[in-house]
Amino acid sequence: MWGFAALCASGAAEALSPERPAGFVERVQVNLVNVEVVVTGRDGKPVAGLNREDFEVREDDRPMVISHFYRVEGARAAEASSTAPATSPAPEEAGFATLIPEDQRLHLVIYVDNRNLEPGNRNRVFEQLHEFLRTSLGRADRVAIATFDGSVRIRRPFTDNAELASLDFFDLDKDIGRGIQAEAERRSLLREMEQTAPEQVGGDVPEVRELLERVRHYARSAHQETVTTLTSLRQFVDSLGGIQGRKAILYVSDGLSMQPGKIMLDAFENKFSGYARQLNLGSTHFEGNLDATENFRDVVTHANANRVTFYTIDASGSSRGFAASAEDVGSVDIRSLNTPGGGRVWTSDIATTHEQGIRSGFGYLAGSTGGLTLVRNPTLLMRLKQVAGDFAHSYSLGYTPLHEGDGKFHRIEVKVRGRGLSVRHREGYRDKTADERATDRTLSALLLDVSDNRFGMRLEPGRERSGGKGTYLLPVMVKIPMTELALIPEAAFHRGQISVFVAVKDSAGRISEVQKHQVPVRVPREKLAAVLKQVAGHVLSLSMRPGFHTIAVGVRDDIAATTSTVQLNVKVGNE
Repeated sequence: MWGFAALCASGAAEALSPERPAGFVERVQVNLVNVEVVVTGRDGKPVAGLNREDFEVREDDRPMVISHFYRVEGARAAEASSTAPATSPAPEEAGFATLIPEDQRLHLVIYVDNRNLEPGNRNRVFEQLHEFLRTSLGRADRVAIATFDGSVRIRRPFTDNAELASLDFFDLDKDIGRGIQAEAERRSLLREMEQTAPEQVGGDVPEVRELLERVRHYARSAHQETVTTLTSLRQFVDSLGGIQGRKAILYVSDGLSMQPGKIMLDAFENKFSGYARQLNLGSTHFEGNLDATENFRDVVTHANANRVTFYTIDASGSSRGFAASAEDVGSVDIRSLNTPGGGRVWTSDIATTHEQGIRSGFGYLAGSTGGLTLVRNPTLLMRLKQVAGDFAHSYSLGYTPLHEGDGKFHRIEVKVRGRGLSVRHREGYRDKTADERATDRTLSALLLDVSDNRFGMRLEPGRERSGGKGTYLLPVMVKIPMTELALIPEAAFHRGQISVFVAVKDSAGRISEVQKHQVPVRVPREKLAAVLKQVAGHVLSLSMRPGFHTIAVGVRDDIAATTSTVQLNVKVGNE
């Protein structure tokens, strides 16, 4: 969508006072893994009052020392943090009630998937969500609201006023999503299959072949829609990686099947079984290319790497017809349809398979990240209060692994002493590389407006020029005080290196991939004093469409292992 040229360094003439001596490098990086744990009893209610010695954590089947322990109780946390071995008792007299620290604070996102949600189902869920936010969250909790309809839009940035955020649902219920359009297309195809007489099928029948091609097109489109939805969700999950604390997504949707579109081909094969045999359809129509399991797994992997728990809400509830009634596909109940020479379009087996595919998607997102799956029904509000119980009564177990940024997946197992107790937590995590961490922080600045400009950077746009094919090239200078960069003295130079990460979002919510460029820094020894009074300038050349854009830049000092982020809103062209 957007491209940009290589970075080039240029001198700047602004004077600043040095804040630290050249060559001073302080690199403190602790790769602490936090595991959020919910413990429930036989009655399903959270179990309070457990201590560090009640837990055992294993990573890749190796016991880990629990060095950090937080017991969240409502808006406060009983803290017991120590580097002592896990076998040492956590002294209760030393554990004290404190306000929840920033790295334990809850950040909850209500993520409304309008692309896969019928307005009626969505608005009925909103009634319960409004009450949930108004009455169930703690004062220290932060909540944000995001919607997806081809791109992610932040409707309410993170706020600690959950009751205020709940009022946004009155505006969101006016949105028109694509879910109802996809459902109408599905019903139309089923109706056509139902109305086509199977006894006419023999040899190459143009009408049936055309119908098959439309069904195949629908199946491919449904698969691509699911992939697009999950890709955007994964990117949003990555943006949460730049935020400290516990993170949870309350995902509202009518559901995503793990094998989208395949069910319609099964319905065709059921109705036109003879024709399907002629085409060898049963063994060739699937071929694994309509399976979105890997895309689901990708979302879960990124969620676990970013300390994000999914709570999924099946907004369709028990109303999902799956073309099982006359109202769904026409004037004939296709469950009993069995015309001469052909089978049923929609059977109970197909309906069950479709239901299982969607429930599996919901369950996989929630179960693999330590969350819950909820269904819109009369008990939904009560179940939402159970989710609030997870947030208000949980445990955070911190340990330092034997690796740092290796990019590999590591399985986590948590056990708790006590009979009849159940434990929920993420299944594991992929240890993100330094580049991935900087990328996530850049996305946080871009999507969530969460920046940490510790370097005091500034972005200054230059004069745009035509880039051809309706695009513009906009130079943007990234200015960084030289006193903020770590420099290592060598024979004739002081050496440093920074990595610059950049991403752009347009007014439609479309997001570019985060691009990275490395920039070496070389300062001659005799010029060091003068250079430390200057600002380093690095120019990005960004190719953009006309309109309003948000630019996010992350700069990592590769020597000191510190990252700074900043964003800028610009208008390009005459639109």
